[in-house]
Amino acid sequence: TRLHGGSGTTLHNRYDLLRQQAFAEGTARDRPDDRVFLLCRSGGAGMQRFGASPWSGDINNTFGTLEGQIPIGLNTGMSGVPYWGTDVGGFYHVAPDSAELFVRWFQYGAFSPIFRAHVRVWRQHVPWAHGAEIENICRQYLELRYRLMPYTYTLAWQAHTLGLPLMRPLVLNYANDARVWDLGSEYLWGDDLLVAPVTREGATQWPVYLPEGRWHDFWTHEIYDGPRGITVAAPLDRLPLFVRAGAIVPMGPVVQYQDGQKPSALTLLVYPARQSSFTLYEDDGATNAYRQGQYALTDFECVADGRTIACRVGALRGDAALVPAGRAYTFQIHAPEPPRRVELEGGGEVLRGPRDDAPCWWHDSQRFLFVRGAGQPVAVKMAW
Repeated sequence: TRLHGGSGTTLHNRYDLLRQQAFAEGTARDRPDDRVFLLCRSGGAGMQRFGASPWSGDINNTFGTLEGQIPIGLNTGMSGVPYWGTDVGGFYHVAPDSAELFVRWFQYGAFSPIFRAHVRVWRQHVPWAHGAEIENICRQYLELRYRLMPYTYTLAWQAHTLGLPLMRPLVLNYANDARVWDLGSEYLWGDDLLVAPVTREGATQWPVYLPEGRWHDFWTHEIYDGPRGITVAAPLDRLPLFVRAGAIVPMGPVVQYQDGQKPSALTLLVYPARQSSFTLYEDDGATNAYRQGQYALTDFECVADGRTIACRVGALRGDAALVPAGRAYTFQIHAPEPPRRVELEGGGEVLRGPRDDAPCWWHDSQRFLFVRGAGQPVAVKMAW
């Protein structure tokens, strides 16, 4: 076929990019305040410039197909395309419908850049199609997805500014570990969460490789030191998920959808390890105003030194109108034992226990210390 720009043979692999460019430029002209987004069944390197996101196509509903999605997603991210997803549960029904497959795929989807279910027989690809137990499991992961949105939205900012994918192969962070060079069965969600989706039918145990450092099981709170392989329990309701020691993970409340409103309270999930930090990114979630600098950054820091831990929320940088005034921050700090003293750093006010009208602290008698403060900046120090 002869095209305006040359032969079909010459332009075949460029055609999709030109189509996406035309869409992006047309949308920008007609709706200049809105962000461009295009869901595409195909594409290639460079499509991210035009707000185009692919999915893996019309795939089969088998565990083997699910297993293949992980390396595809990782390679897509490493090719410069940060947004990518799959038809959760598969598309073509080449095998009998499986509630187990849908749950395992849904768990994986909750840690994919684009999270969506779609199928020809769509009634089989909603959580409530498989009964109350499956619906409840899916609800748990959907709510976790939304609670992690402050963290995940910051990963989107990192993709925009640094080119880092949200879904990261371990080799990106642990390049000197030869055991992760070809590892395509697990990945990092950002730098701090390690995700190992279950992709085999009937599995109740799952092998996980942990790279260098200390890792916390998100569900059981067991602690493992890498590098080494482990096997963990993986009942149907559990996606193997680990948190890196030193992580500070901002989490919001459970919501039913994103409406652009910023949460008035955040929980900072902290796993102390020497000195660590995380910078939270926020903007209006809808317009292109961030391109003109209308966004806000908040720095979180944790310093663990012997028998003391200090956690700080820094002063907001950027557009203060984007963050609710007096936002409450609750530090949820991994600390198996309650401290003997908690105080506001600087002022020296000792916090003695739960109070509704002032900063306070409490311990859940299991694994976590909770310290609540309001406003920015805020800093607390704990001693054991």
